[in-house]
Amino acid sequence: MNQTIRIENNGHITLPKTVCEALHTQDGDLLAWQIGDNDSVTLRRVTPPVDSYTAAVSATLTEWDSEEDDEAYCDL
Repeated sequence: MNQTIRIENNGHITLPKTVCEALHTQDGDLLAWQIGDNDSVTLRRVTPPVDSYTAAVSATLTEWDSEEDDEAYCDL
């Protein structure tokens, strides 16, 4: 399905709902684009590196996740 959008005078565009649904976007998501051959553009949703890092190490942080630890370190 082809759709068109208009570029506003400040350079902004509004993505159609069908594009947002196809990318499974939510408020605050980051989008990245790549400019290809023949004036083509690829748009994708990306996860910020900080979130990826936090998810990767979160399982290793449970050793300090007790009420006693909270009490011991709450004033730091």
